[in-house]
Amino acid sequence: MEIIFPNQSALITQRVRKAYQLLFSDHCGDAAKIVRFDSDDGHEAFSLAQRETPGRAGELWLDDQPLCRLTRDEDDVWSIHPALPSQTR
Repeated sequence: MEIIFPNQSALITQRVRKAYQLLFSDHCGDAAKIVRFDSDDGHEAFSLAQRETPGRAGELWLDDQPLCRLTRDEDDVWSIHPALPSQTR
């Protein structure tokens, strides 16, 4: 099993809520929309990203660390991609 949120299992077990951000870029790659939320494990990112236009990618961050990229295609199929190591906000 691949661990998407490394070092978070103890925090999840303890029910510690963490600060997440979901960033959506505009067509130039700049942050056009930032959605901040608290969660035990970040699963709310899917319901927040579901509200966006299919095909629009979102970047999920925990504090200042990029975790992954989320995309949803026109058939409502989700893809989770690794965060790019060079990403900065």
